[in-house]
Amino acid sequence: MEFKLEDIGEIVNIDIIKRISSEVALVNINGKEYLLRIISYDGDKAEFILGNSYYNVKYIENTPTHMKIQIIGKESVTISKYPHLQKIIKSSSASLVDTEKMLRSPIPGRVVSIEAKPEMSVKKGDVIAILESMKMRVAIKAHKDGVIKELRIKEGGNISRNDAVALIE
Repeated sequence: MEFKLEDIGEIVNIDIIKRISSEVALVNINGKEYLLRIISYDGDKAEFILGNSYYNVKYIENTPTHMKIQIIGKESVTISKYPHLQKIIKSSSASLVDTEKMLRSPIPGRVVSIEAKPEMSVKKGDVIAILESMKMRVAIKAHKDGVIKELRIKEGGNISRNDAVALIE
């Protein structure tokens, strides 16, 4: 699988050659074989040995198109999961919206209130709207820092899971 290290612009090819056990695999990274041994993994951090080097990694952000990780003791790194696909999407149409800018609803529901307005600055975690679903109220929060360029919901309207809520640039 091909990844792009955004911070340095380097493409990295990683393939699993052979699974030796549930914690150990032989991997190929840019044409060199390494033994990968997973020590621990709990959703937001991982410890592993690659070759003869130990790594302790914390996931800062993980989206469908990229992930940002912090290698403990070093700077954070942003990894593009599908660099060729993103290049194709960007070149195929100027009118397509970058998926990383679009805030989507995690659940279906009725829009009870809209807390944000177009051209409003928001921080990651700020409440954009309140939905009611199954007699519960759920806050839809900004997934990144930025400025709201467009709201795609109306108060009192219904939305489905994964519907666009707002465009945040």
